[in-house]
Amino acid sequence: MDLIVVADFHGEVEAARGVVRLVEDRGIEVIVVCGDITHAGTEEDAEFLLNTLLDATPNVLYVSGNFDPPEIISGVPGSRAICLHGGTHSIHGYTFVGVSCATPAPFFSPSSISDEEIEATLDRALSSIKERDKLILVSHDPPNSTSLDKTRNGLNVGSKSVKKFILREKPILAACGHIHESIGVDKINSTVAVNPGPAFTRRAALVKLEPEVLVTLTQI
Repeated sequence: MDLIVVADFHGEVEAARGVVRLVEDRGIEVIVVCGDITHAGTEEDAEFLLNTLLDATPNVLYVSGNFDPPEIISGVPGSRAICLHGGTHSIHGYTFVGVSCATPAPFFSPSSISDEEIEATLDRALSSIKERDKLILVSHDPPNSTSLDKTRNGLNVGSKSVKKFILREKPILAACGHIHESIGVDKINSTVAVNPGPAFTRRAALVKLEPEVLVTLTQI
């Protein structure tokens, strides 16, 4: 199965249209959105962008980010896109689990939650599944102390609970966003982790899950 991982649209609908074109050209089955769908926008803004992505495939899975309105943390009622926050969704034997928002930042951020809330949310989601050998984690916050959570001044600001989850549950893939300058792919033991970079700058990641996880950073 092939995925496209995107994050940090910050309301840029033209970037979403670029994702649609890429998905249609490549025959990609699943779009994974790692938060910051809007830029301190509204539920209606998120609905419009997510529904734009649904033009390409019904398999649009997302979590919200720290710049999204609190009202959409657990879902956007006007969209058929699937919110993963505190829940799971399975496609072809792969189970996606997710958590929205990010830990508090030292700047305006409409939607923040604590690391303890992130841990509790992921634990709650996992309680509903038995098979965990094809697990995929989707978060806005990157795992702490990796190449994916470094700010421009070199500080690691990602979630310790996301990192703890990866070390404990060993998902085959961990997709995140949030830190725009930490674009890349990292390995946490057996887990492949990716921050595709901000979609509003036309960044994305293509992921092949079989026969092994292979990530290619690309432009939209």
